[in-house]
Parts: sequence; C-alpha cells; structure tokens
Amino acid sequence: MNQIELLFKDKGVLRRNVNVYPKQIAIDFINECRKHNIGIWGIDAFIIKENFHQPSMNNSIDFTASPFKQEKPENVWDTAIAFLRERDDVYYYEIVCEQ
Repeated sequence: MNQIELLFKDKGVLRRNVNVYPKQIAIDFINECRKHNIGIWGIDAFIIKENFHQPSMNNSIDFTASPFKQEKPENVWDTAIAFLRERDDVYYYEIVCEQ
C-alpha cells in the first residue's frame, strides 16, 4: 500500500479487500498521486449495493494498454480525471496505481 492509499483508506468503501471511492474522492486520489508523482495504471468502476458488487467494464479504463501505454504520466493523470468527470455518480472506483 503506497502513501496515497494510506491517506485515502478511510475515505472509501472497503469491498473484497479493495478500497473503492465515489467519483469526487477518486478525482482527489488522482490529484494526490500527481502531487507525489505516482503513476496511474487504471481505473476500475463498480456499482455497489448492499448485497452485490458489480464491475462495469464500460466505465473502467486501462492505462497500461494502447493508446495510453506511451503517454507521459502527466497526460495520464489529466486523462484519468477527465474520464471520471464524464462518468455517472452511481459508480465507485478503484484506482490502480504504482506502489
């Protein structure tokens, strides 16, 4: 767990041993990663209800695959935030980042 994950561990919802965050907290998480020069590898979206945890592949993104693989980190942070801003507020997000 890196320093950003520790900072945000109480701001999310722990599901299946993974912290997931509402959209604005996820954006704050990415901005903290930027401040500390921690790369973002991907964002996984979930719909969370009391009795289920459903992934949403259409609202997830992998920055380790093309066309993002060659991007500079600052472009990935900007792209990640723009991506989240376009999503609905019903999703929770796992931010996959460098350790």
